[in-house]
Amino acid sequence: MSDGPVGVLAEGAGGLLVARALLARLPKEDVLLLQDDAYAPYARRAARVVADRAPRLAAEIAAGGAKVLVVASLQAGEDALEPIAAAAGVPTLGLDATLVHAAARARGGPIAAVFAEGTLRGRPWLRANRFQRGGSEVLPVPWRVGTDAPSVAAGYTVALICPLAAGLAASYDQPVDCAEVVAERVHRHLIRMGALARRRRAGRLLRLSSHPLRA
Repeated sequence: MSDGPVGVLAEGAGGLLVARALLARLPKEDVLLLQDDAYAPYARRAARVVADRAPRLAAEIAAGGAKVLVVASLQAGEDALEPIAAAAGVPTLGLDATLVHAAARARGGPIAAVFAEGTLRGRPWLRANRFQRGGSEVLPVPWRVGTDAPSVAAGYTVALICPLAAGLAASYDQPVDCAEVVAERVHRHLIRMGALARRRRAGRLLRLSSHPLRA
């Protein structure tokens, strides 16, 4: 099991940023990335569609020998994290810890949650996440892919809460990056499981798509 890949379920190209963060932190691990380009973006699909489709894709990744699964889709995690984990049958991590890390850094101050348009149903998410432990209030900051990083007022802790937004990390001073956060969590899980890869060669990335022409 220690030489099985780290599985990544993504709704589109943002999953590649998560895969790269995993390879940077865990250079001996193979990463199996499945992008659901055929159905991306999930936030523009009904929740029941995501909840039906994502677990089936997770099972495909698990069938490829994955020892742990990263759900690199904020909306899939909101809609179906538990069914995805049940279908995969391996430890499954979402992107929900990003705000927890941001709140710890903010120490009660406000958080600017930056996300790519189309990757999150903003209003339901805000109702569930408006305030974090310690009293930090969360301001959702949508970003249109292909444009400059959105400006954030002084005093806010920046949280890049979806994989595409993680590509904006260089635009902010010490942002909390969802890709880096989940890579750290995977590292800790593998240590606890005794499942760190023992191979000598460098880890490899296997990238699959449900719609290769859109990948």
